[in-house]
Amino acid sequence: MANHLRPLFITANFGGVPVPKVMVDGGAAINLLPYRMLSKMGRTEKDLIPTRLTVTNFAGGITKTHGILDVDVIVGSKELKIAFFVVDTTSTTYNALLGEAGFIESMCSFHSPSAISSWNEEGYMEIVEADPRPFLPSRHVF
Repeated sequence: MANHLRPLFITANFGGVPVPKVMVDGGAAINLLPYRMLSKMGRTEKDLIPTRLTVTNFAGGITKTHGILDVDVIVGSKELKIAFFVVDTTSTTYNALLGEAGFIESMCSFHSPSAISSWNEEGYMEIVEADPRPFLPSRHVF
């Protein structure tokens, strides 16, 4: 039962760059990309589509977006163009957040805390396992 309390993290390919710690969240209405990931993907603020949209987080705080970034995302054998809202955030443990908009609706037939699955082009069910340990263990020293 404890497995169902853990968030689902996968590794995906974003425009040719492997990105670990991508969180799949069926409760999120949009896809988010932390601003710090732009340079890691070889992108700049000039690549963003301007928007004046603000995003409300789970705690009710409001964050202004830098813009929208279209990214070719590959998970398993499937590739989709997904629009991400780029936001400043220092408190996230993920490198990207894939929500209902675009990803789960288009890509996943089923997702659980341990895997996502979808039909591939040959008509077979493809299962992408969650990263078993997305975070390195740390030592607590007192």
